[in-house]
This record gives sequence, C-alpha cells and structure tokens, in this order.
Amino acid sequence: NTGTLALTNAVVAGCYAYQGGGIYNSSGRLTATNATVWGNSVSYNGIDLYNSGRAYFYNSIVAQYNSSISVSGGLLYAYNTLSAFTNWNQSKNCPAYDSGKPLFTNPGKGDYTLAEKSQAIDVGNNTYVTTETDLAGNPRIVNEIVDLGAYEFAVPVQKLDAPAILNNSRKTFISYGANRHNVVWSDIGHAAAYEFGYSANGGSTWTYVQTPYANYLLTGLTYGAEMTYRVRALSGAGYIDSEWSEAKSFAVCPMDINGNGDISAADRTALAAAWLSEEGEANFLPAADINGDGEVSAVDRLVMSADWLKDASDPALLYPRPLAADAAFADYAPAAPGDDLNIF
Repeated sequence: NTGTLALTNAVVAGCYAYQGGGIYNSSGRLTATNATVWGNSVSYNGIDLYNSGRAYFYNSIVAQYNSSISVSGGLLYAYNTLSAFTNWNQSKNCPAYDSGKPLFTNPGKGDYTLAEKSQAIDVGNNTYVTTETDLAGNPRIVNEIVDLGAYEFAVPVQKLDAPAILNNSRKTFISYGANRHNVVWSDIGHAAAYEFGYSANGGSTWTYVQTPYANYLLTGLTYGAEMTYRVRALSGAGYIDSEWSEAKSFAVCPMDINGNGDISAADRTALAAAWLSEEGEANFLPAADINGDGEVSAVDRLVMSADWLKDASDPALLYPRPLAADAAFADYAPAAPGDDLNIF
C-alpha cells in the first residue's frame, strides 16, 4: 500500500509474501477497524505486517508474535487492539495476546470466528464502530460492547441438560445429619450456576436458592418430615436454562422413626412394629426401612444401632453410619431373622 487503505470487518490470514505476509504498507496510510490480521507467512520479515508508512488499528486483532510486525521508519498506532506486538508508537487499552486463553474457533482450518470465552469478546470500544454488522452479517455489537476482530461472537442458543439428583431415591441415603440434607446432583457442563428448590409439602409450594456448586446443604429440617427437591442448571453465555430435574422426596433422619429428635427406645419399638414387613404390606413403615431396600430387617436394626441413643443435636450424629452393631445389639447381630425379634 502506497496510498490510503481502509480495512473494516476484514480478515487477512493465510497469505504469503517475501515481506509483509499479510499487509505491506510501504508509504501509505493504513486504517484497520475490527480487522483480523493473523496467521500469515513470509520469506524475510513482517509476517503479518511490514510498515514503513502510518498504520492505525482500532478494535482489531493483529500479530501472534512480537516479530509478526516489522517496522522500517514507519509509525504504528493501536487502540483496543489485541496483539503480541509491543513496540507501538502509541497504544491505548490494548490487551496482550495470551496463547493460553481461547481466541479463534479453529484458525488451523481458516475459521477466525471467535471461540467461546475468547479473550477478544467484549473488550472493544464502541466509539470506533462504523458498521451495523460484522463480516458474517451478524450484529456488530452484542452484549452492549463490541468484540475485537472481524467477527462478533455469535451466541449459540442451546438448552442445558437437566441435572439429575443423585441421592438414593428410597429417601434414606440423603441425610448428612439428624436434621440436615446434603442434596447432590449431576454437574452440567456450561452451567453458570444452579437453582435449587425445596418443598416441605410435596411440591405444593417451593423455596429457591442459587448455588455455583452441584450440591446444597439444607439445615434446620423437621425430624421425621419428608422433603421434596428439584434443581435446574442456569445458563452462561450462549445457553439457556435447563428444564427442572425430576423431583425427589427424602425423609429427614429416617433413624428417628417417630420424629421426636433423638434415636431411642421409642424408635426401636416403632421398628419392631414393622419388623420383617415388606413394602406394600399393611404394617410396612417407610421410616423403619432405614436402608431403603423395601423391607424392614436386621440390616435396618444394625444401621440404627450405630447411632443408638444419640440426640439429634449431637454433632457426632451422622447418617448413614457404618453397618456395625453396638454393644446393645452385639449378641443378636448374627441371629436368624426369627430370633432377631427377641431383642424387642
């Protein structure tokens, strides 16, 4: 270029020359606005730009390496331009190229659109914008601040997958403590956060909280109550919120069978009343089915015995506990089911 050259919403990439593989600006005036000058090659110098004139870059991406620009008596100016080049005559608000961060979608195949979470997104200056669309015909400004380079990041519209609550659906393996539920769900890629809902009346009314984690610890629950939970993934850039997960219900401290706040002889009596019953039978008591296998048996007695006589306020009370009988049950642990009834 020996005259006046203006590049707007332009990509100069994959070119080859002896000097100035992308642009050779000898004595002219070059103005590049929202241009991408990248990935060119030369035999001598100036991989992306050889400049001995005047060159101005606005909201652009140019020069993967400092050596990608060669200067021979010219003047270089950059404003809100991403580059590895540092020897500008004047520059302002120019982010330094970081090879460890995303930039383009697939430059190896000539795709210079911006990658998700690209370092060139939302770091431009809107006052330099002179067109309403980018090189692809999409809006030139998305999310209120212009991007750098020829392309504005095209936000894909994709719904996130719904999480799945991972705690056992039998209502018994969720308790993190006597009156606490630690609800865990599958972690969803691209989710910015999660909205967790809980209900104490079977889903008639809900309370919601947001968390960045794939679990939520709910405290201060009512002993013996049944809590219902659901969760959905909240979107980040380029996605929309997921559907709600399947709602699941869990009992609060199933070992506290009568719901009075401690594990005591009264709970043993309640368990005995349902002893050896199975789900579907008239005397089957769900809260007595501590391990959630569909029947009230010796295994449930062993689980309850692990926290025998602990009060609900005892910080050592955790559920589920190891399936090991304490002294109160030791003599009966190996007994046949018929003999097990003798402990009651």
